[in-house]
Amino acid sequence: MPSPRFAPLSRLAVVFLILSEGNLLHAPAMAQTAPTFGEKQIGDTTCTNSGSSADFDTLAQCTSTSTSTGTMQKSPLFVGAVTAPPYAATTCDAGKAGMIQYVGGAFQGCNGSSWSALGGTICSDATPTAFAFADQANVAVSTLTTSDIVQVTGFTCTINVGIAGSGSPAYRLCSDEACSTVIQDWTTAASTISSSNYVQARVTSDTSGGVTTNVTLTAGNTATVWQVSTVGDCSSSPSVGTVCADGSVYAGLTPDGNVPFYVTRCDAGQTWDGSACSGVAFMLSWNNGTANYILEGVTNTNTGRANTTTLAALADAASPHSAAQQCENLTEDGNSDWYLPARYELNVMYSNAAVIGRFVTSGSYWSSTEYNNANAYNQRFSDGYQNYYLKNYDYLVRCARR
Repeated sequence: MPSPRFAPLSRLAVVFLILSEGNLLHAPAMAQTAPTFGEKQIGDTTCTNSGSSADFDTLAQCTSTSTSTGTMQKSPLFVGAVTAPPYAATTCDAGKAGMIQYVGGAFQGCNGSSWSALGGTICSDATPTAFAFADQANVAVSTLTTSDIVQVTGFTCTINVGIAGSGSPAYRLCSDEACSTVIQDWTTAASTISSSNYVQARVTSDTSGGVTTNVTLTAGNTATVWQVSTVGDCSSSPSVGTVCADGSVYAGLTPDGNVPFYVTRCDAGQTWDGSACSGVAFMLSWNNGTANYILEGVTNTNTGRANTTTLAALADAASPHSAAQQCENLTEDGNSDWYLPARYELNVMYSNAAVIGRFVTSGSYWSSTEYNNANAYNQRFSDGYQNYYLKNYDYLVRCARR
């Protein structure tokens, strides 16, 4: 028989040594599929210790050392990749009894109906310590999104792990929190995990805006649901707090005509980095930071757009009016019509602060409405209290647009 047909045997050298040492294999043979000339087929009743095979998927042995009296049978060790052909992925049945498979972090053996971890039984009732992935919101539609990496602990044996949900979710197992060593690469199939291994998930976000994709990863008896939400549609009647396709946030209806208005995702001075507001929020004065107090005539409590236009055009001793000028000069999310909200517009923002998000709850924000020559209104976001303060004081700014 040509020597290349015996090449796979080198990969099983250790197996042969172990079995031969215990006199389990009188005639090591490998014959799951139909043998070629000179090989012994499983079930052959005239086997001797000279039978041989070059098939890689089954070790076979003769039941007798006597000439022509033994039967070729599958040995206790069954080695091969659990892929088709010849085997369906991860399926254990009578035809694979004795097979060993590597599933990332552990070896399993097939008992004819189910897989069991070698060196210990898979714990069917183990409950790891609760773990969770950080939910991700305002993800672009149809985008492959990857979770953070979390550690699974709180059990002492090997447990089953699997993933389910829409968006073709997959997971991988790693030995460290940076996933520099991958135990099991991205897979959708059921596998096993050992205590203190790390797991990471990924999923493709929905094809429509404003949709949340739920991914459930289960380890033993512990499950976690990871949510990935797409950017919302603000073209009709969005929910307050919806992040629109341009990146701005729907804030509700402005008292200036009860029309929809929007705010920036972050305070002035900060930028959105894809998951949080980065940078330091500006602390700005209402006027130019001096004690040049001038009554500017912007006392309207609803029309922040008109107030801001007036303040930005002034050229007096109190100019430039820093807070209003910040919004007037802002170009963000593809828009350049931002303004400093009026007193009651600011109150709508406060009322919806929890769903709009990323306000400094311990801080106060300027409105564009002045009280008198020296003072203008602002609002405290810890409790919603509105009052007037000197125009040269420094407070936070969140810009709005209609």
